[in-house]
Amino acid sequence: MSTTLLEIRRAKMSDAPDVAETHDEAWRSAYRGIIPGAELEKLVNRRGPDWWDSAIRKGSRITLLQFGDRVAGYANYGRNRARSLFYDGEIYELYLRPEFQGLGFGRRLFSAARKDLVQSGLKSLVVWALSDNEPAMEFYRAIAADDHVTTARLIDEFFLPYLAIRNRRAGYAVSIVKAGTKLVGHDAGPVRAPLTDLDEDELAQLDVLIKKLGAQ
Repeated sequence: MSTTLLEIRRAKMSDAPDVAETHDEAWRSAYRGIIPGAELEKLVNRRGPDWWDSAIRKGSRITLLQFGDRVAGYANYGRNRARSLFYDGEIYELYLRPEFQGLGFGRRLFSAARKDLVQSGLKSLVVWALSDNEPAMEFYRAIAADDHVTTARLIDEFFLPYLAIRNRRAGYAVSIVKAGTKLVGHDAGPVRAPLTDLDEDELAQLDVLIKKLGAQ
């Protein structure tokens, strides 16, 4: 029987190409069909290996989650940039490659980033999320409060069923976001080819999940 090592560590300069590739895959999966194609290409290409190499050289706090010999995800964090908010630290971004999402790796990265901030004297932190995304908001609040009961409930009752729909077809990471937006009254329009929208059965399942959360 073989085992695969899961390691959380700070990024080194030699990691720049892998971090850039992770950023590329995560952004294309999350935002294709939402951000116009040409603009998405600009945003992704602007942060290639050279950009990440420079960030690491300058001492940016970038923590990696490595699964075997692959970088599965990263978190970038530091001091709070919004001076009007009374928080010490901020998690600027946290991304995972699509195939590593829904496995609890995001929580591990979040916890590692928060621990590092606390050890540096930054005892409170802010994370930016869309206010309409109540599952994410509640999830982050529960993590911050070490509320394991709530996080486990949200994973079992919402995130795992949500991921079961999202992972049925390539490109559904975009399709399910647009479908959920429409179900709560903000029509984002259909996805662009070659992506496909959720079918009627999948849309009904998503509607049940959203209604379980109550009014948002």
